[in-house]
Amino acid sequence: MEPKIPGPDHPITIEKTGLRVVVRVGAHVVADTTQALTLREAAYPPVQYIPLEDVDQTLLASSEEGFE
Repeated sequence: MEPKIPGPDHPITIEKTGLRVVVRVGAHVVADTTQALTLREAAYPPVQYIPLEDVDQTLLASSEEGFE
């Protein structure tokens, strides 16, 4: 598959989310931030990016490729 290049037919934007984002798994709060970024790419659903310092890293498992 050939990578998409940003442009008029495939827009990509990154902006501050502007809201508090809390990520929970069951009763555990995995992340809590007001510094999230929202990436919008063409017609794909928006994706939230959360700074690692706002993530409870004790709940993450490491792998050969990094955090999962």
